[in-house]
Amino acid sequence: MPTRAELSLAQPFAAPETATEKSVAPILCEVLGLDAVGRDDRFFDLGLDSFSALRVSLAAEDRLGLALDTSWMAEEETLRTLCARVKTPA
Repeated sequence: MPTRAELSLAQPFAAPETATEKSVAPILCEVLGLDAVGRDDRFFDLGLDSFSALRVSLAAEDRLGLALDTSWMAEEETLRTLCARVKTPA
């Protein structure tokens, strides 16, 4: 699997900022086999597909108690916008 730097992404790296972004980013890294995921990286540029979106969704529910609908990853496209949509557990 390529590192984030090897993907030649158009946007510069922007580190996750919010608590939710910082919690979800490692799951994305694990599932996609990347060393880092920036908050503005487009999921599909990183290699996310429907199967990996399902794996991210299941891991977020299991590990964090977050409900991440797989369709949100297609609609929102970045960690920043996805996490802004997520309601954290009480």
